[in-house]
Amino acid sequence: MVCMVMETTETKYCPGCETELPVSEFHKNQFAKDGLQNWCQKCKGRQNKEYLATEQGRKIKREGNREYRATDRGRENRCKSDQKRRATLKGRLGIIFDSMNNRCSNPNFKQYKDYGGRGIENRFGSRDEFRNYVINELGFTSFEQIKNLQIDRIDNDGHYEKGNIRFVTRKVNANNRRNSIILPRSN
Repeated sequence: MVCMVMETTETKYCPGCETELPVSEFHKNQFAKDGLQNWCQKCKGRQNKEYLATEQGRKIKREGNREYRATDRGRENRCKSDQKRRATLKGRLGIIFDSMNNRCSNPNFKQYKDYGGRGIENRFGSRDEFRNYVINELGFTSFEQIKNLQIDRIDNDGHYEKGNIRFVTRKVNANNRRNSIILPRSN
């Protein structure tokens, strides 16, 4: 018995780019007759990107994200990504910047009365400006250097700005408060 193998290259027409492409360029679709999407991967990606740029697309994406985050898997994945983000210098500085912003400009934030309510402002224009200052001017180059430190304003009544921030231990930061009383040492 002689077996003859015929080489066939299956192709499919994509209406997006109006070309005949190999079937490997199409995503699978169990509901289609041929088992493939109508548009090739590139065209479908472009179509999705254009849709998500519209107001309706953004709304659908927000609702989908909200529903996903409400599931156990969504919460678990968000926790994992937050842990990864917190474990990098860039991520840690971003979190510190966000906290400064909330304390100074969000009246709904628990500590706003002690910061923004007293007129204290975050004078760093962006996360990147803050990160660059901390890395280039203060000399922090790794997550390990900043891991157990907190941001502190040198002048407690001053703003979060260049020249008035430092990173200190929790103990030092706890002593730099408005209500701290410095007692003279007695032997």
